[in-house]
Amino acid sequence: MANSVSTINTSLDRPLNYDFIADFKPIVHVVRSPLLMMVHPSVPAKTVPEFIAYTKANPDRISMASGSNGSSNHMAGELFMMVTGVRMVHVPYRGESLAIADLLGGQAQIMFAPYRLGDCIGELIPPEPYFRRKPATVTAAS
Repeated sequence: MANSVSTINTSLDRPLNYDFIADFKPIVHVVRSPLLMMVHPSVPAKTVPEFIAYTKANPDRISMASGSNGSSNHMAGELFMMVTGVRMVHVPYRGESLAIADLLGGQAQIMFAPYRLGDCIGELIPPEPYFRRKPATVTAAS
């Protein structure tokens, strides 16, 4: 079973001792995991367009947390920056739990978190006043 990091590593890491395309063959698609754009309430934007405008007006002042370099949430953030033209500072953590803890604590302002994680946070922590999921958007195509 391979995950997104397995495929991403082929382009980010030093040469691997295997060829991911040649040595692995897909058998079945098991899961699709959309990401949720989660923003700390200290950011004054309430919508995605407002967030883009705010981030463009404040380049390199927004910290974007991710579970690690090359993770799906890191790549989603990089794609978001590339498509929108905003500049954020990527802060890689040693796992999503540490990244989300700093997002909740306000040390990071944005994270593209797995949708299941967003659901868990909403169940474990009252969304206001500690955290809000605005602007929020889901990265899945439907």
